[in-house]
Amino acid sequence: MEDISRFVCCALDHIGYDREIIEIRRNCWRELSRMVNETISHNTGIHLTIAGSKAEGITSYRESDIDFMFLLNDVICTDSVQPFLQLPGMTILQTDMRNTSPGYTKLKMVSFNRKISHSDIEESLFAENSGEIFASSALFSSYIYLLCRTLNDYRIVNDASISGPATTTSHANANDSDFVGALHCICPNVLHSFRTRLRKFDWPPLDIIQDDYSAFCQLVPVGYKGSCDQWKEWRFCFIQTELRLTCSLNNTQIKLYIVLKMISKTILKCVSDEISSYIMKNITFWMSELFGSHIFREENFIALMLVALRLLKVSIDNKCLPYYMIPGRNLLAERLEPNTKHRLSVLISQLLDEGPRLLLRCPKLRAGMTLLYRSPDGLDNRRNQMKTEIFIFQRSISFVREILNCVTVGLI
Repeated sequence: MEDISRFVCCALDHIGYDREIIEIRRNCWRELSRMVNETISHNTGIHLTIAGSKAEGITSYRESDIDFMFLLNDVICTDSVQPFLQLPGMTILQTDMRNTSPGYTKLKMVSFNRKISHSDIEESLFAENSGEIFASSALFSSYIYLLCRTLNDYRIVNDASISGPATTTSHANANDSDFVGALHCICPNVLHSFRTRLRKFDWPPLDIIQDDYSAFCQLVPVGYKGSCDQWKEWRFCFIQTELRLTCSLNNTQIKLYIVLKMISKTILKCVSDEISSYIMKNITFWMSELFGSHIFREENFIALMLVALRLLKVSIDNKCLPYYMIPGRNLLAERLEPNTKHRLSVLISQLLDEGPRLLLRCPKLRAGMTLLYRSPDGLDNRRNQMKTEIFIFQRSISFVREILNCVTVGLI
């Protein structure tokens, strides 16, 4: 089993998942964010964050969607409004977590700067019977959707649809893109459990747990599925903190995450789309905390993968997977119909019975193992992979910037 584990890890290196290539990707997307923000942030009051697998460096340019998050710099959401009331030109929204599920909040308007606030905030406001003004996540995301639809006029976007908090756009000659409008939020107590729970081992690193920056999070426009107030609610997310957690994973941990994503997209997707890459990332985070990084070595890779699948099966059987950052939020709540849950459980049991052979069901990994078998050194292939990554990225920067400029013009 140990030899097979090392072979699989080496095959992943051959097909573009070694540490060096991952770092190149991370640096490229970080540089793109920097260049775009230098152009748009001062003039538009909007800050761009690239999120998801691109920012994590675990997918090539053509491999998956690009996740863009636009944050409105003149809007602050917080549970303690008093320190921010004196800031000039700011729109202040107060979080209201009464009668909401863990990880969600409503937003009550405290101070609205009508002169410079963005249209999407103004369009999302509504009055309760009490006369208090709140911001609706559904109205906010609908505004972003309509904005993305206007990109048809530029012949950049072929189609757009709302998926959770994101507007997904398709393009003729490039990746699909997910655009998420989001709001800055400062709520230190939201991560109380993450910061204070007892941990037996050395992951996550202490500097991430104790970093005051983790008090800064984002609110994205999507409510709790099944809530009667879903259209009013917003969800907490922690883009920067989760990215730091992913970047702190060692080589074996990150490869476990990558293979779990492959299993989700190529095997489990045949039964359900609900077992997302994000769920697989949370499985990886929990395992990393519960086992400690010293367990995550190449020779243990197959055993770790099978443990991860068992954890996933237990989560599906119980319809419960706690969100790593806010364990009170259940990532599987309201997701799996009884028939789908049963079929997923049966499929994962079959995968566990197959053991290492299940990896042959993942086409890209199977190709990588074949390549490694035929060319054991593989160094030339890795170098070519890096050159191709950089070339494609450089060719694509101008197109991505064109899309972003069009979107941000509409957001002003």
